[in-house]
Amino acid sequence: MKRSSCLLGWLLSFAVNAQQQAQLPRLTAAERQSVIDTLIAKVNSLYIYEDVAQKMTASIRQHQKHHGYDTISQRTVLG
Repeated sequence: MKRSSCLLGWLLSFAVNAQQQAQLPRLTAAERQSVIDTLIAKVNSLYIYEDVAQKMTASIRQHQKHHGYDTISQRTVLG
C-alpha cells in the first residue's frame, strides 16, 4: 500500500509538471539572447578569477556562434 501511494504521488507530480511545461510559452530567439547576455554579464561581474570568467564567457559565445542554443525552446531547459 505504501509503495503504491508513493508511485501514485510520483505519477501525479510528473503529470502536473508536464502540464505546467506545456502551458509555458515557447522561448523566443530574443529571449534566449537576453538570457545568454545576462548570464555573461553576471559571470563577468561576479566571478572571482577574471581569466576563468573570460574563458567561460568565450566558451558560451563560441557555443552560441555555432548555434548550440538555437534548439532550446523550453524556458526551464535554458534556465
